[in-house]
Amino acid sequence: MLLTDYLSQHKLSDAAFGARVGRGSHSINRIKRGKTIPSLVLALAIEDETGGQVTVRDIAAVIDPALIEGTA
Repeated sequence: MLLTDYLSQHKLSDAAFGARVGRGSHSINRIKRGKTIPSLVLALAIEDETGGQVTVRDIAAVIDPALIEGTA
């Protein structure tokens, strides 16, 4: 499940969810949009906080390929 969908279904703002995983709303928003690559620790924290509904693979699936290729 996409993080965007999870937050919508659970009526959570970026700020509220960010507080649960120790990050700010800006970080959560960038992760949702694939504009940043979260650390493995943060990705696992997101997976844990969502009860496995949003997996590390789900997070990786939305990462902008340009970030991975170093062209962003």
